[in-house]
Amino acid sequence: QYDAVGINNNSNYLTSSAGIYFYIENSTVTAWIKVYNCRTNSRIIDFGYIPPTDNVYIGFYQASDCRLFSGIHFNSQLLASHIVSSSSFDLNKWIHIAVVYTGANIKLYINGTFVGQGSSYPIRVLNRTVCFFGQSHGSIWGDPSK
Repeated sequence: QYDAVGINNNSNYLTSSAGIYFYIENSTVTAWIKVYNCRTNSRIIDFGYIPPTDNVYIGFYQASDCRLFSGIHFNSQLLASHIVSSSSFDLNKWIHIAVVYTGANIKLYINGTFVGQGSSYPIRVLNRTVCFFGQSHGSIWGDPSK
């Protein structure tokens, strides 16, 4: 069983090259995922500038009820805001997630159903240099939650 993503190497996560992935404050991230187990604070994506600044992340809030959460670390002040879905989802089934960032708001959807929204820091347009699928930036600086 894989911890994060099902790939055939020892890392169990993917990286993406540096780039400007959020060109405007209004952005949407969607993915099909099949979750085998939820670990508190584990990430689906975690794209940042210099960890842990300006991260945009999507992950699992608590292992006990498998709820989705998303947030933004703002600038270099280590200020973070995140929101949590109002409902959980079933393990071992494919689900579609969508996270919509509009200015200073985040909306969460699971299988097309709206499951939460909240205020957030706006996404800054910049070259994000450390981009992970299935791993947290926290793993770089000692956080075991991948």
